[in-house]
Amino acid sequence: MLFSFRPFRRFPIQYIASLLLVSSCVSSGNPSVVDEGRTSQVILNSSTTEDVKRILGKPNSLSRQSGSYVTIPGLPPSQPGTIMEIWSYSHMNVEVDGATFIPIVGLFAGGATSNVNTFTVIFDERGIVRHISSTQSQGHSGLGSSEKAEPIP
Repeated sequence: MLFSFRPFRRFPIQYIASLLLVSSCVSSGNPSVVDEGRTSQVILNSSTTEDVKRILGKPNSLSRQSGSYVTIPGLPPSQPGTIMEIWSYSHMNVEVDGATFIPIVGLFAGGATSNVNTFTVIFDERGIVRHISSTQSQGHSGLGSSEKAEPIP
């Protein structure tokens, strides 16, 4: 026999415990989105495209559209057909439960938790911030994912 399972027969608890401690984590996107110290530096009706690029870096996506926006609450909106530029920043983090890697057990006890943060800034035709939005979402996958959802603090 070329390979023996004898070490695992002697120490099955240690083997299983070591597998449970193993977890996997993957992150993608702009981590500045998670840093409230940075995102709070973007000021409505004051910051410019250059300010936002300096604070948060290059956006994950950029789009342009025509429309109108309210410059200051209580004042009339801008002229219809104004060209707006929309910058979106996003960051996603996925953590795979260690139990996922245990043969057969992983089918029932395994899963993954994902956190997604987005930060969107809309600029007017002069490059001034006119709208800011931020979203956070969390999800869990796997057979044990029927847990009640809790709000993100």
